[in-house]
Amino acid sequence: MIMTSVRPTRQALAGLALAVSACLAAACDSGTAPPSNSTGATDINFAVDVSALPDTPVDQGSTPDEQTPDLSPLDTESPPDGAVDTTVPPDNGSTCTEGGCACTENSQCASGYCLDDAGAGTCAVACSTGCPSGTACKTIKAGADDVAVCMPKFPRLCDPCNSDADCQGGAAGSAAVCVDYGDGKSSPGKFCGGMCDDQNPCPVGYSCMNVTSGSGASVKQCKRDDLTCSCSPRAQKLGLGTSCSSKNEFGTCGGKRFCDSKGLSPCSAAPASAEVCDGQDNNCNGQTDDAACDDKNACTTDACDPIAKKCTNSNSAQPCDDGSVCTSKDLCVDGQCTGTNKNCDDGNPCTDETCDPKTGCKYTFASGPCLGDNPCEIGATCQDGQCQGGKIKVCNDSNPCTADSCLDGKCVYKQTAAPCDDGNACTANDACDAGTCAGTTKKCDDGNPCTDDVCDLSSGCKSTATTALCDDGNACTIK
Repeated sequence: MIMTSVRPTRQALAGLALAVSACLAAACDSGTAPPSNSTGATDINFAVDVSALPDTPVDQGSTPDEQTPDLSPLDTESPPDGAVDTTVPPDNGSTCTEGGCACTENSQCASGYCLDDAGAGTCAVACSTGCPSGTACKTIKAGADDVAVCMPKFPRLCDPCNSDADCQGGAAGSAAVCVDYGDGKSSPGKFCGGMCDDQNPCPVGYSCMNVTSGSGASVKQCKRDDLTCSCSPRAQKLGLGTSCSSKNEFGTCGGKRFCDSKGLSPCSAAPASAEVCDGQDNNCNGQTDDAACDDKNACTTDACDPIAKKCTNSNSAQPCDDGSVCTSKDLCVDGQCTGTNKNCDDGNPCTDETCDPKTGCKYTFASGPCLGDNPCEIGATCQDGQCQGGKIKVCNDSNPCTADSCLDGKCVYKQTAAPCDDGNACTANDACDAGTCAGTTKKCDDGNPCTDDVCDLSSGCKSTATTALCDDGNACTIK
């Protein structure tokens, strides 16, 4: 038996049944046809990517082009609990003279081709009877024979997926990619698209949009307008699933969705919440209790005891940043971050220095008296940030025994040993000694016994006549 992995949905069978009503009424005896999908388009979910195959005109006189699609079975995954196990296809042992009937091998179908839908085969519709909406006539190999049958244009459209390979595996081809239906925040999951362009428009309810493939390439794919995909019969039988996510202000939590007999399950992702000390990853960032005990203090060591569900915040002694550019060498002390104040002095007496914690040192022009570059200059004032208009300071202690000068803004009086004048006419040979001018006392004796000799401080030595007894040195005289 030669079978492909082409799978129709129940809605597709409805389209096929309408096209081959004679089969349903006579040979197939399948009862009431299944309903079509809500969009009005026939949702045929076969596994062959017919975009890679050329259309075969429905013309009895033409010879279809030979094409050999990949007829290997679809890659399947183990269905989750509750999924339908379809590993064994039905076998009614009958022969269907038209399309749309259940089958297990090609010989049971008038078209010569049995489409394997996840283990439940359905006879393909021959192109000679016309192709249902959503399909195109394609020439494929059925053993050694070429057959022209109606194949779906978008084989796995809207099936749940996690990678492009999920939409391309087996005989489905490589044109479809796995499209993320998320809005950049939460995501309901990823679902198979289908290659589209102006010549290959999407079914009703879908739009041809630019999406990013798993390899990062920008491609055009059919994407459902309402962003809501349901489970096809094939997806239900195989228990197909997709990852999904829920995002809020606390974080993004991932989950899964699966197809089962009830349809597509809700996303299992729980909403993220603020991290608390409970041994759980509440905000879904991959870390447990990472921010649960953060007291926002850089000078404490924060820890969580997940068993006791209790936080501890102990003081630490470590470098820190107090958030101010006006400090340096910041260090934690007693749970507080402190630093050494920055020196903003620019050495200019005509500027006022301040420090802004955010921007650093700031300087503004000052006014009033100042000391310029020469500290012995006095009377200067600040003008436009410059110290101007000063005069040199005069240092004079009126002491002839000191050398007077100004040094670093202060008067300096240095003692000397130079000759001087003490202002006393009764001294001679005046000289400086230990900062004092002093001289030798003059002798005013003029050698005349008949004069009184004295010294006047202002005028010096003076002699005045006296009537006192005296000795003239002559022995011949008396009195």
